[in-house]
Amino acid sequence: MLQTLFSHTLGKGILVRLQECNADDDLRMDFDVPRGIVGCSFCLEGAMHTRIREPHLHADVSSGISGIWFVPGARLSAVIPSGRTRWLDLFIPYERFLGVIEDNIHEICPELLSSLKRNSAAVPFRRTAGMDANTRLTIEQMLACPFEGALKRLFLESKSLDLLLGEICRHALIRRTPGCPCCSNRAKVEKAKALLLENLTDPLTIAELAGQVGMSESSLKRAFRDVQGISIFAFFQAHRLEQARALLARGEMNVTEVAFCVGYSNHSHFSRAFKRQFGVSPKRCLARTWPVSALPASMTETGTNLA
Repeated sequence: MLQTLFSHTLGKGILVRLQECNADDDLRMDFDVPRGIVGCSFCLEGAMHTRIREPHLHADVSSGISGIWFVPGARLSAVIPSGRTRWLDLFIPYERFLGVIEDNIHEICPELLSSLKRNSAAVPFRRTAGMDANTRLTIEQMLACPFEGALKRLFLESKSLDLLLGEICRHALIRRTPGCPCCSNRAKVEKAKALLLENLTDPLTIAELAGQVGMSESSLKRAFRDVQGISIFAFFQAHRLEQARALLARGEMNVTEVAFCVGYSNHSHFSRAFKRQFGVSPKRCLARTWPVSALPASMTETGTNLA
């Protein structure tokens, strides 16, 4: 069964909508995409396969994937496998989107610009990739919005614009050339990520990471942010707090044991960090009174060697 969990129309016609599908069998949907909409989609759980009949564009989207698209008037088919699938859509009016990018038009990739012309030769535009930690954090904050009424609308609008900016930067800007420092250091950044995740309870310092991947501390910090869109510290925090939430959801350990397992020696520090990040205490998550959405996110906390 397909259901809309929330739908909010925000400033200047922006629409944000959270949907969920729970089905015993695969669900197939066919619909025409409105002509005046640029969209961003974020798969939070499950998977789906989409197909644009003309010019036969296919995409498989799974949990943790997001993207930006402009497919005016296209006939789109979507197949959602059995089980639970959740996704967030952001719809931006065509004219509003043009206003957002007009001062940076020279930085927008030619494929999107060509599609935005909406002439007979225009090809639908769609790009997807894995969500970064900043995107996940923003979505977490939207789903746990603490406000009502006008403040809620303002909060959701600001977060929606954050999501839009992130998707434009990741998918719509002209790609960097293969010789740029970001690309040449990507392998070293991936190695640093792997080293961080090998042991969340006793992480390497920035100096140790830099030494093991053959970079200076400042170069590693800069390259990591260029490649990942987030600092080393925020990346580390995202993963260990997500691991903590998964452990709490299992109900096999108490809060103190989970805190220790993910590298917090101080129970109070862990509880404050968890609540700042997810909006609820670890104890409440342990009691399963709050749904686990399996989305990691980033935050800050003092007192670790990754500052």
